[in-house]
Amino acid sequence: MPGVSWLYITKPCGLLNINQYFDPIVSMFDVMQREQFMQPKYRSMVIADHTPEGRLKKFSIYTAPSVKTYQ
Repeated sequence: MPGVSWLYITKPCGLLNINQYFDPIVSMFDVMQREQFMQPKYRSMVIADHTPEGRLKKFSIYTAPSVKTYQ
């Protein structure tokens, strides 16, 4: 994804996937992980569910990946 650095983002991205609208982008992230263009810890940051309740439940158990820092 040009222009997006996953290194500094710690909050999840929530997608309300009504009528499977976001299935193509979720599939793209799955392929990116499978082909090793995206690490699993960053793939877990994209949270999709077809109900608001399901998405909020996933948010409540989400753990942010560690952020690499340089000193």
